[in-house]
Amino acid sequence: MNPAARLSLALVAGLVLWLPTLSATLRGDVDLFEAAIRYLVGFLLARLAVGLLARLIHSYVDGAEQDVARTITSMDDIDRPTASAA
Repeated sequence: MNPAARLSLALVAGLVLWLPTLSATLRGDVDLFEAAIRYLVGFLLARLAVGLLARLIHSYVDGAEQDVARTITSMDDIDRPTASAA
C-alpha cells in the first residue's frame, strides 16, 4: 500500500474518531487545546491501526506470491513424456 494512501486513510480515520469532540468543542463544552490533544490521540491510534493492517495485507500478498512461485517451480520439475518415448 502506498505510504501516502496510508497517511490519508489515517487522517480520515482520526477525524472520524474525533467527530464527537468536534461537536462538543463547537458547543463550548471542550477547550480547544483538549480537542487538539484528543485529535492527536485519535490520529495516532488510527495511524497505528492502518500501519498494522497494511503490514498484514502485505504479508498475505507476499505469501501468496511465494505459493504461486513454488507451485510453478514444482510443475516444471514434473517429468514430461518426450516424443521419443512414445
